[in-house]
Amino acid sequence: MHRLAGTLNLPRPVGIGLAAPFARPLRTAVTLAAIAFGATAVIFAVGLSAGLGRASAAQTHAASAPVLIQQNFGPGGPGGSGPVTVSPDNGPPVPTGAQLAQLTSALRARPGTAHYAAEYNGGVKIQDISGNVQAFAYGGDASWMDWGIISGHWYDAPGEVDVNTAFLTQSGLSVGDTVTATIGQVIRDPAAVHLSAPPHLTQVTITIAGEVFAPSKDPRIYASTQTLPGLGTGANLDQYYVGLKPGTNVARYIETLNGTFGANGAWQAMPEQGGKFYTIAVGLIGILALMVAIAAGLGVLNTVLMTTRDKVHDMGVFKALGMRPGQTLTMVVCQVIPPAVIAGAIASPVAVALTAATIRAMAGTAHTGVPASFTAVLTPSQLALLSLAALVIAVLDALLPASWAARSRPATALRAE
Repeated sequence: MHRLAGTLNLPRPVGIGLAAPFARPLRTAVTLAAIAFGATAVIFAVGLSAGLGRASAAQTHAASAPVLIQQNFGPGGPGGSGPVTVSPDNGPPVPTGAQLAQLTSALRARPGTAHYAAEYNGGVKIQDISGNVQAFAYGGDASWMDWGIISGHWYDAPGEVDVNTAFLTQSGLSVGDTVTATIGQVIRDPAAVHLSAPPHLTQVTITIAGEVFAPSKDPRIYASTQTLPGLGTGANLDQYYVGLKPGTNVARYIETLNGTFGANGAWQAMPEQGGKFYTIAVGLIGILALMVAIAAGLGVLNTVLMTTRDKVHDMGVFKALGMRPGQTLTMVVCQVIPPAVIAGAIASPVAVALTAATIRAMAGTAHTGVPASFTAVLTPSQLALLSLAALVIAVLDALLPASWAARSRPATALRAE
């Protein structure tokens, strides 16, 4: 190794340091394992946090639709003394046509509005599935809401729907299959405020265009109001999702919009509040990764310290022959570079596999599959950069014994032997 270092024209301290790990292979293996363990924890934490971030965005739509608009149930609103059509089934009050027009006009007037879509919530009956299936119908384009597509695509034609994993599991259907959906269309008489007729049943043939990430043990359908006639009524209106143009301040947008509605108006804008589970999970993952990295660092520190103590006589000789403190520091630090480089190469694929397995296991407990984009979150360049964590852990832990070796006097080092 010394001859190799000379052939490569490496400085003598660097060559001696790089050759040192080959003198004690067992100890080097322990050092390599400790560094790989810590680097894997760091890469795993970053990858898992990024994957959970994408899951949160897909489930809550917080990134694409940071503003929600719901009915205002305060005094004077639809839940108070305002003019509304009362729901005959004791559900939420039904907004009037004027109130809906006020909402859409306010959204169109705001310069920061990029998209908006009304979400209607109802139930449909699907053959081969017992009980009603929860259906979400959207008025207008809803493809911008950052849906996590597991397979297939987001619906883009009348008659197409997207479903969650539980729907496919319970029905035995697959993406691309067709099925009949029965919809109960309720006719209301606003003047009499009661059901003017029994529910009308409408049967439509739907095609499953895609499987979406929607954790739930209950089957769900996502479609347009055109595909599911009868659901797009005020009685089924749940909320509006609003997407903003880049650079728009969310808090100021909400404040201005609520000012347009009025304190006792029919509508209330609010920020998306979902994703608390993901926030807590990411925090716990970060703490765990930090603890593992610290434990790995202590293991590296221990092995480097033992190696330095074992070579204290050699260092005394080197110092007596004129090795300067800076050269001693370089020599000791270089001892950890070969195992650190190998550990980084090992840590990347292991961390990627561990991240994918963990996300799939978490999704399994939530009765859903996951899109490939949730597991393949790190690019090759990002992985290469994160692999440097192995080198950082090794060098930082080598600095303490290296500094001690650099400060020691030749006589002290020789007497320590």
